[in-house]
Amino acid sequence: MGRMKKIFFNQKSDLNSMKLFFCNRIMNKGEIRRIIAWFLFNHGTSRTAHMVDRLKILGFYHATKAGISLSIDDLSIPPTKKWLLEDAEQEIAKTQKNYSIGKITAVERFQKVIDTWHSTSETLKNEVVQYFEQTNPLNPVYMMAFSGARGNLSQVSQLVGMRGLMSDPQGQIIDLPIRSNFREGLTVTEYVISCYGARKGLVDTALRTADSGYLTRRLVDVAQDMIIRETDCGTKSGILLGPVKDEQKVVFSLQERLIGRVLAENIYSPKQKQYIAKKNQDISASLSDKICEIKRTNILVRSPLTCKSIRSVCQLCYGWSLAHGNLVDLGEAVGIIAAQSIGEPGTQLTMRTFHTGGVFTGNIAKQIRSSIDGKIIYSLTNTIPMRTRHGEIALITQSNINICIQGKNKEFNIEVPINTILLVNNGSMVRAKQLIAEVSAPVNAQSVEIASKYVASDFSGEIHFENLLLQEKKSAYGHKMNRAGQYGGLLWILSGQVYKFSLDVPLMFDTADYIHNGSCMAEHNIISQYGGILQTSENNLTIDNSNSYLYVLNSSMTIINAYLSHIKNARSEAYILTDDLNQKFFMQVESNNVIKNNQIIAKFVTKTYLTNTGGILKYSSEIEVDEYDIVTQSYPVRKGGIIMWIPEETHLINKDASLLMVRDCEYVEAGTQIIKDLICHSSGLAQVSQTNDILREVVIKPGKIYRPIDFSQVLDKHQTLIQAGEEICDGIIAEELVYLENVNLSSGSALLIRPVVQFLIPNSTELKKLEAQYQLKQNISIQPSIHICYKDGQRIHAWQSMEIAKIFLRLEIDSHLHKLNVTLNLIENKLLQIKMFEYLMIDLNQIIDFQSYQNVTRLVRKFNNYIIPGTILAKTEIIAKDHGEVRQSNKNFEEQKSFLIMNEHDQMTLFVKNAYEFFQLGDLVHKGKEIVPGILAPQSGQVIQLQANRVTLRLARPYLVSSEAVLYVDDGDFVKSGDTLVMLIFEQSKTGDIVQGLPRIEELLEARRTKGLKPLPNNLHDLLQSFFDEATEKYGIQKAAKKSFEKLQLFLVNEVQSVYKAQGVHISDKHIEVIVRQMTSKVMIEEGGDTTLLPGELIELHRIENMNRNVSVHAKYKPIVLGITKASLNTESFISAASFQETTRVLTKAAIEGKTDWLRGLKENVIIGRLIPAGTGFNVHDKMYSRDLSLSNSYNLAYSSNSQHKRIEQKNAEYNFEDIIFD
Repeated sequence: MGRMKKIFFNQKSDLNSMKLFFCNRIMNKGEIRRIIAWFLFNHGTSRTAHMVDRLKILGFYHATKAGISLSIDDLSIPPTKKWLLEDAEQEIAKTQKNYSIGKITAVERFQKVIDTWHSTSETLKNEVVQYFEQTNPLNPVYMMAFSGARGNLSQVSQLVGMRGLMSDPQGQIIDLPIRSNFREGLTVTEYVISCYGARKGLVDTALRTADSGYLTRRLVDVAQDMIIRETDCGTKSGILLGPVKDEQKVVFSLQERLIGRVLAENIYSPKQKQYIAKKNQDISASLSDKICEIKRTNILVRSPLTCKSIRSVCQLCYGWSLAHGNLVDLGEAVGIIAAQSIGEPGTQLTMRTFHTGGVFTGNIAKQIRSSIDGKIIYSLTNTIPMRTRHGEIALITQSNINICIQGKNKEFNIEVPINTILLVNNGSMVRAKQLIAEVSAPVNAQSVEIASKYVASDFSGEIHFENLLLQEKKSAYGHKMNRAGQYGGLLWILSGQVYKFSLDVPLMFDTADYIHNGSCMAEHNIISQYGGILQTSENNLTIDNSNSYLYVLNSSMTIINAYLSHIKNARSEAYILTDDLNQKFFMQVESNNVIKNNQIIAKFVTKTYLTNTGGILKYSSEIEVDEYDIVTQSYPVRKGGIIMWIPEETHLINKDASLLMVRDCEYVEAGTQIIKDLICHSSGLAQVSQTNDILREVVIKPGKIYRPIDFSQVLDKHQTLIQAGEEICDGIIAEELVYLENVNLSSGSALLIRPVVQFLIPNSTELKKLEAQYQLKQNISIQPSIHICYKDGQRIHAWQSMEIAKIFLRLEIDSHLHKLNVTLNLIENKLLQIKMFEYLMIDLNQIIDFQSYQNVTRLVRKFNNYIIPGTILAKTEIIAKDHGEVRQSNKNFEEQKSFLIMNEHDQMTLFVKNAYEFFQLGDLVHKGKEIVPGILAPQSGQVIQLQANRVTLRLARPYLVSSEAVLYVDDGDFVKSGDTLVMLIFEQSKTGDIVQGLPRIEELLEARRTKGLKPLPNNLHDLLQSFFDEATEKYGIQKAAKKSFEKLQLFLVNEVQSVYKAQGVHISDKHIEVIVRQMTSKVMIEEGGDTTLLPGELIELHRIENMNRNVSVHAKYKPIVLGITKASLNTESFISAASFQETTRVLTKAAIEGKTDWLRGLKENVIIGRLIPAGTGFNVHDKMYSRDLSLSNSYNLAYSSNSQHKRIEQKNAEYNFEDIIFD
């Protein structure tokens, strides 16, 4: 940054004649930008490049000589910071005082604090700039930031001003600002607060950069074939342009919007009585100013949205190329430029959070300050009183009014607009620079959102409502909730210590009793419900631990005819129970584990129910079983009988069928090789199962093969059991139980007589029980039970041995004792002992608030004594730690009952003469309010006692509750410090952070219907349908699609622009229009008419319009909006679509439909290695494209004639075929 004394600019092409002018100004980034733009417009790109090169050399030369570096001494803090912070703290102390006496709500306090600190931070930022300018304009920090070389004003302010307000991870503003700057250093608290926003900025940068890059990729894909292919499309339509306004503020003037556009109408000047601009003329900056002098709005210009060019945009509809300020060149890839122009700011905006480090950057309302000391006078006729967002009562203007400030020697007049909040009363005296008014913009419904803030109690006490009426309403989920009435009111907390007890604890006092410190407040009895022998883990009679246990032994059982042995190896360890018959049981539970009723504790170790192979299981008719037990994975037997096992050996293979070494239905001997390295262990008939040359399984079925004389006589005996002594067939008598099965051999049908193995399943009562010795009651027992592993008729696929039944030992507890705990113990003589206990936990935290009392639990029964059910074992005395008068609530409690103790700490005595004249019992007094002449109330409270010269106040704290707030407490409730009292409902401005911005851009460009599984209100599809319905009634169905598209296109352009403008990013409308054109170019066929189109088919609007001109019965269609992803996949080029997403689906569909790719875009040409039809490659394709375009038009005009259609397709293919192959 420096001063340039002379700049030489050549106004003519002759280098010898130079016109010089003197430029004496500081050349910052903006000035250099303006000079380069002026030079480019007057002298062209070549000379501008040379001039910029010279500027670069000049800059490097002086930067090298200056040797600018940054030292910590260069960070100068303005001295005004100290009193700015003092003023802010005084203002906030005043706000806190108003909040504490119930003048403002928590939301208003929060808003006032935020606005105060934000205003202070902004004022300090301006002071920093002024301080640098006045003291040291060559300060390196100042030069770097304001020349545009590095950094910005926000970062400089954080270095030498104050960091200001920060945001938390949820995006909410923390109302505790960071007063320090980086030069002074942050405190620990400030550092922690600072970390929230900084970390959020870094995370968002990483995540959003990827989202922004993906958005750019999709935009490029949808618009890559948009190329300037012709000069003029001949359209007569256009769009109307006017200034873009945000509420009352002009964001983007009409002059700026017109530059680079082409007029679609003649502009006539009534003053000059001639046309100053003609149709199809491009608009320069000077012409734009002339046009705006004549017409302020609604100027018809050409646009890519209304261009008639097919698959492209013409030069005149696009207008200037923003790179050089002239009409765009033929062959310019405007689609790529548009995609990059929209996508690139997304990446930049994600960095914005990173650069500010999570610092809150909000907008301050336009402030009006007095310029002189004096008296303020204004008319009250056009003003109405209102409550400001800070809780102050002020006047708001309903029209423009004049404010007069009368000073000593002069008057000062200010005209304030409508909706201005007057902060100073009429006739008041004001000082110079005092804030007297704020201009509030009209609230836009779309720029605000409903928010809530929870208010918690500052101390414990009793709730009291003052002028607070409740309305019972239902929430969105149907729950009842109390809402404050229309005008709100005050919620008081009357001081007192609140205590809560369990409902079953009897209290030793009544309301209005006085409790002394150390007295017994309540007594809780610990009672045994089941009786037994008392045991405990403690050795003393007084139990101070809040989580101690009492044990009551209810029953004990010792197994006397079995002993336990412990087996341990490297892998595992287990207990084995062996009875007097040497039967062994494998223990399923560990020692000292708690056991439940019917739980399995051991399994009988036996080979009685083991088979050699898999097979088929059949039940006899006597057997009854219960439902499947998922724990034991078996069926408990209710009634015993016989189970029959038909053995068969199954090998699951799943290999190629060529590996098989036996034939299907071949009789094989044990040891035969089925496939390599796999032999069968049984002799029998081999049955092979295979699918699609894959060998699934081979089953070996043992038995004898018999060929009956007449096979028809045994058909009904297939898969039946034949008892011993019954005839099988042909006079053959079964010697034992067999299973018959019909088989098909290569030589014909035969009967397979299979052996059956029988297993006896006894009833559970017939199983041998273990002998037990009981102590106390016989409430528990160990019962044997038998379980069958498989259901009736189930085929078990296996080649190894299987267990088909199991015997378990299970625990049975009497039904009324299921809540008791049973443990299994191993004692010294290796006998199994089972005990049943009643556990009584002394958990005082569940009874009372443990920290509020002194608690003593005393045993009233001796250890190891037998007690009967219902006996009191111990008593817990709850001793008061405080003293005072007891207040109990009259409400019915569902979970806990609470009471309040009020003593001298909750009261204050005021000495007032003639107190009865000024006070009544129950009066509520606000802190700072004059209670008697000359005396202000030192604290807020309620009058609870009156004497002649004395008033006793019960300390209290008021909370102002706004209308429609949700209350979580009721009048008379007791609350503790930190309990939630109320949820305040209010409106706040929506944040314009890019975290919300990028998803909104994606939501628009992808034409989303839903957001988070919820339908989006006013989504593009619904809007287009409503526009179409409206246009159909007005214009008819033929024009309705085009008219509805026009309205939606303008809506989309404005919506996308509004998101970027909220971030201070400027994108030319034409870029967005190019993308929107691609999204709104297709319609969906509803009825095909005389065309060959099918319902549901997507087709370009211009094609269906051409088709309808040549058929008698028109096709019916409706407009649709495609998101950029869908538009990319529905492009004419299947090569381009396949390279984007869903490659397999796109290519398969193209192959099935026999599609042809005419290689009109950029991607498809790059993929197959041709020159792209843009830039220098445009001329190569121009001739071919002209032929293609004429053929395409002929194709549209002659669509109804199939023979002519085929000839055009063939001719078109010939042109392109040669080009595809030989390029």
